[in-house]
Amino acid sequence: RASSKMSLATLLLILAILGRRTAEARVVEEEFKIVPGSRGSQVVSLDTPPTETSSCTFTWEAVGATTEVWLLTLDGDEETRAIECVAARAGGGQTYLLFQSFEMQVGEDTDLEDAEVYDNDGAALEKGAHFELHAGGRMASVDGWKGSQVRELRARSTMIL
Repeated sequence: RASSKMSLATLLLILAILGRRTAEARVVEEEFKIVPGSRGSQVVSLDTPPTETSSCTFTWEAVGATTEVWLLTLDGDEETRAIECVAARAGGGQTYLLFQSFEMQVGEDTDLEDAEVYDNDGAALEKGAHFELHAGGRMASVDGWKGSQVRELRARSTMIL
């Protein structure tokens, strides 16, 4: 009996460790650089039940004077099935880049519940005038957008079963 108790205790310990790993893996953050005068994209992926894989892709075109470090963060909540993607200047500081266009894609089979884009002063850019929400979990700068300094973009969605 002692060995079966030890086996059960070992099994419970292993399950607790694996459970902690899963909870820690809910948030994924990737650091990347935006180089002035270029187009680029960054992808971050997260395994989040009930879907096997969720991802966020941030695509941009920007001009400016200096290369900047940015962070792309994806947060998934297993209970509510909510996912949130954030692209922001590392450290939360002001940006010196002028974005000519941007796009954020959250998941593959989702509809965005909400999205915000913030300028250097922390003011929200007006939806419809600066960016639009599109079917399939995508938000993008509007056609003909003249560009602006953007320091943070956020998009929230619920994964569809």
